[in-house]
Order: sequence, then structure tokens, then C-alpha cells
Amino acid sequence: MEADRISNPDKQPDSEKLLAGVEIDANGAPKTYHVCNQNPNNINSKNRKWTAIPAFGAKTGRRNFFLLFEHLRPGQLRGIPLLAPVIEPLIQLSRYTEAELQAAVVDGAFAIFMKMSPDAFQGLFEDADRADYIKRVNLWDGKYPEATLDGPGKVVNLLPGEEPIESNPGRPNQRIRTLRRKPSCVKSVPNSAYRLKC
Repeated sequence: MEADRISNPDKQPDSEKLLAGVEIDANGAPKTYHVCNQNPNNINSKNRKWTAIPAFGAKTGRRNFFLLFEHLRPGQLRGIPLLAPVIEPLIQLSRYTEAELQAAVVDGAFAIFMKMSPDAFQGLFEDADRADYIKRVNLWDGKYPEATLDGPGKVVNLLPGEEPIESNPGRPNQRIRTLRRKPSCVKSVPNSAYRLKC
């Protein structure tokens, strides 16, 4: 359940017995949780209704709610979720995975560049043919939308005197398997064993 749904009915301010949607008894223990049928902070929400649910079942005596957060002081009713410290690192791990996948795709579609000497260029082509050749070479630089390097097995002609710079992307990166298998950032969750995080 979204944590924001546990809130004070009709957004009334906190009182001595009602704090952040949690109603407490004379000893300060949670007695009732007030749950909204939708996120009360949504400005477009309508027909919001709150339901009072006992903290413990009447028949079983078991808890009806488990609010997983780090308790910083006795009697604390709400707090920062246990997984909050690792949300941002997990998002970064997802972005890194996408970047590695894209790099592997680019590496798999690596093009071949054909180099021609200036002397051969002058001797093999007439003036009109040389102009057409230069135009075709320039098609892949982004100035012409019909020219792309988005597929595998591309062969690109270079201008006379040009030569490609050797590129070694090093993909696939073997470290990504370790990062995805053991995200060490999850170790920051309090009271959690490392062996459970994989």
C-alpha cells in the first residue's frame, strides 16, 4: 500500500490522539490506522474516503499493518522506509544496465571503413565522379536524414587521406554480471543479511 494513503481523515491537522493517520491509545500505542481509498495528495482525486482499520485483528489479535521503517526513538509511529537508502542506487544500476546493453548493440554493429589513397582517387575518377563520391561519403555524417549507421555490417567510404581511429569498446563488460548479481548498495538496509540481497 502506498504510504501516503495512511493519513488524517479530510487532511485534518495532527492532534494528541491522531498523528499522520495513526490513532493511538492512552499509552501511545497504535490503535487504529486511517486509510484513504486513493492518494489524498493527488489534486485531481475526488470522492476521497477514509476507512478506520484496527491495528490488530479482533479475532486473531495479529497485526493488520506492518510499517517497515527505521525507528529512531521510542514511540515513533511513522518514518523513512527501510528501502529508501537504496532506491537511488538501484535506479542508477538500471540506467547503467541500459547503457551497457546499448554499447553492446553498437559494438555488434561495428562498421568497416574503406580507405583510399589520394593518388588512386585522382586516377580512377573523373571530376564529376569525384564530386559524387565525396557527396556519398558525407551522407553518413548526419546532414542527410536518409543516411544512417543503425544497422550491422555497414561499410563506409572515407575521403582520401582519412583513416579511422581504432576503437575498442570492450563489450560485453564482464563486471555488469557481478553488479547485477550482488548490488552492494542494498547492504545499507538496516538489519538485513547480505545473503538475502541478490
